[in-house]
Order: sequence, then C-alpha cells, then structure tokens
Amino acid sequence: MRNRVRNDYSRVWRRVCVEWLGWPESRFERFLHAFNAKLKATDDGATWFYHEPPLYHIIGLLVTEEFEERLHREVRKARYGSPEWVYFRRELLDTIDGSPLSRGRLDWTAARERAVEHLALYRQKFPSPKIVTNYEKMGAQLPVNRRRDQARDEQQQEKADLLRQPGLYTMLPVQVNLSEG
Repeated sequence: MRNRVRNDYSRVWRRVCVEWLGWPESRFERFLHAFNAKLKATDDGATWFYHEPPLYHIIGLLVTEEFEERLHREVRKARYGSPEWVYFRRELLDTIDGSPLSRGRLDWTAARERAVEHLALYRQKFPSPKIVTNYEKMGAQLPVNRRRDQARDEQQQEKADLLRQPGLYTMLPVQVNLSEG
C-alpha cells in the first residue's frame, strides 16, 4: 500500500509515540499502517487532513480513555455547546508548540515537559505504554479488514497485470451504469 501519511507527519508521530509514550516501534508501525488505510479509504481525505499540524491528529493518544470521554461530555461554554475536548486539544497543541516567539525548530524535550505540565493541571499524565487508547482503537480496526483489503489489492494487481498483456484487455469485466441517460 502506498504511504499516504507524509514523512513530515510520520516523523513527528514517531517521536511522540515512541519517545514520549514509550511505544515499541512495531506498535507505531501498526498505528501508521492503520492511518494510511484510513486516508486511502477516503478519496479526498488527504486534502483536509493536511490542513492541521501533525500533532493535531494524535493528541488523543496523549490522554487516557476516561479523561478524553470526560472532556467530550463536559461543556465549557454552554452558549456554544462545544465540548471541553475542543478547547483542551487546542490548548495542548499550543502548549506543546510553545510561544509564537519560540516557533521554528521545536525543542522536543521542552515540548514534552510543557505537555506533561499541561496534563498535570488536569491531574493527568501520559497513558502507560501498556494502555491502548480509544483513539488508537478507532484507528486500529485494520486487522478486521486486512483480509478484505488484501484481497482487493490482489484483484487490482491482477487487473493491472492483465492490462500489461497485449490483446488480453477484453477479458476485464465492464461496468455499465444504466441509470445515466
């Protein structure tokens, strides 16, 4: 499968997942593979995906299930109805990035310390490497679909192989849409 997650995103994610959270490399690779599958499943997914910075997409890995669920239930501003999670995610991203004056090359050690301090305000800390978060579970639905995806990839490869053989392209099935006039 072609890698849909850009290298700049996967480098940031690897640093956070492996160095900050203590994941083994194999777990990170499974997570990255699941994200690739998600992006591949949506035709224009990558278009919107890259409007946010890399950390935005993995903030859910930095908190426990219970804490994330609590933040989704709580509402900071009743007038707007936005869950606390929306505010927390943006605050944690800004905290990790540092002040606008220090933007540029990120000091990962200082960024981790800022993230730990921000979580401590909520009496929270990074999940243990032994814990699989809700966010990871949602992205890790790949094993269930792996056989189907593998079969589809094999079918596509067979069709491509047939197209490369001169004179055999007529064996491919043709789909006709009768609803169009």
